[in-house]
Formats: sequence, structure tokens, C-alpha cells
Amino acid sequence: MDAKALLRSALQKAHVAVLADQEKNNAAALEAYTEALLLLDQVLISVDRDEDKMRIQQIVSAFILTCIGTLFLQCCM
Repeated sequence: MDAKALLRSALQKAHVAVLADQEKNNAAALEAYTEALLLLDQVLISVDRDEDKMRIQQIVSAFILTCIGTLFLQCCM
């Protein structure tokens, strides 16, 4: 799969995660966010331009800090 297709899949998974999060289905949201992050990791590997890698890394960092961190605290604390 090329980088654009991987990114598209990651965004679709992130959308599923947001919907699950809105429904307070924390387990499904956490799973979908995790899958989105795994896809974004694949995008990072396949992208050559440093500028693109930096933008994707910023997205990953935002995911981890906001979405997954919050869900982890809700699920596990």
C-alpha cells in the first residue's frame, strides 16, 4: 500500500475512534486509535520527505497526548 492509501486508512480508523469515543465506548475507541497509530507508523516508514515525516509525527504526538492518553486514564484508572 502506498503512503496516500495508508494515510487514508489511518484517517478512517481515527474517524471510527472518534465516533466510538463520542459514544463512550472506550475500548473500541482505544483499539481504533491504536490501529490508526500503527498505520501512521507505516506512513512514516514509507515517506521520504523530512517535511512530510515531521507533519505526520506531529499528528502522532497529538493522538498520543490527547486521545489515547485520555482514554487510557478513563479505562485504566
